Amino acid sequence: MRGRCFPVIIPVVNRFLGRSRRPALGTVLAAVVCGSMLVVGLSSSIGIAGAGAGASPARTLILTFKPFDRTGLRHGVTVVSRAAGHCWTGSISNSEAYVWRCLRANLIYDPCFSSPYQRGLGYVACPLYSKGSEEPSRLLELRLTSPLPAKGDDPRVGTQGAWWLIRLHNGVECLKADGAASFVKGVPAVYVCDGGGIAGQPSQVAEPWRVRYVAKGARTAATELVVVASDG
Repeated sequence: MRGRCFPVIIPVVNRFLGRSRRPALGTVLAAVVCGSMLVVGLSSSIGIAGAGAGASPARTLILTFKPFDRTGLRHGVTVVSRAAGHCWTGSISNSEAYVWRCLRANLIYDPCFSSPYQRGLGYVACPLYSKGSEEPSRLLELRLTSPLPAKGDDPRVGTQGAWWLIRLHNGVECLKADGAASFVKGVPAVYVCDGGGIAGQPSQVAEPWRVRYVAKGARTAATELVVVASDG
C-alpha cells in the first residue's frame, strides 16, 4: 500500500473543516495522505507552538459532546447544512451510545449523533468544523434514507479513549483521521487538523496534555497543548 495516494480520506476531513475552507484543504489533505509519508518535510527540532494564544490551560478538558436534549437539538448547536444519507453501523471513533458511522454520497461522517430521547426523528447530527467554540457548535443534519441499524446504539468498549475531537491551545481543531494511515517521521498521523496534522497520540503524562503538531507547510514538528479532548 505504501507509495500510493489515497484520496478517499479527503472528503472525510473536508466535511469537518466546513465549506468555507474547502478550496484550501485539497492541498493540505494531499500532503497528509498521499503515500506512506507526509509530503511536507519535517526536521528533527521541536518547537513550542501557539504563541499569542493566551494563557496556558491548567488541565485538558475532557468533553462529552451531547447535541440533543429532551426537546431536540439543544441550545448552543446550530444546523448549518442539510443533506440525505444513511448510517450502517455504530461509530468507530466514539464510544458512546447513539453515535453512528454514516455516509452522504461518497463522504463518510463519523461520529454522527442520534437522539437518545426521541426515536424516529429521521435524522442524525454530524459535527462540522467549529472554530472559536469549546465544543462543536455547527452541525450537518443528515436526513436518513433508511432506518438506523438495529444494533449500534449501545456503548462500544473498544473505542473508549480514542479521542475523536482534539482542540489545541493555538485554536486549531483536529479530527481523528478516518481512512488510509499516513506517517510523520515514522509515527502515524492519527489526527488531521484545520491546516495540519498531529503525529501520534496525545501525551497524557502531565497536564495539560501535549501533542506533536505539524502546521501546513511546516518543516518542524511543534509541541502544542491540548485544551479539549472528546471521546464521547
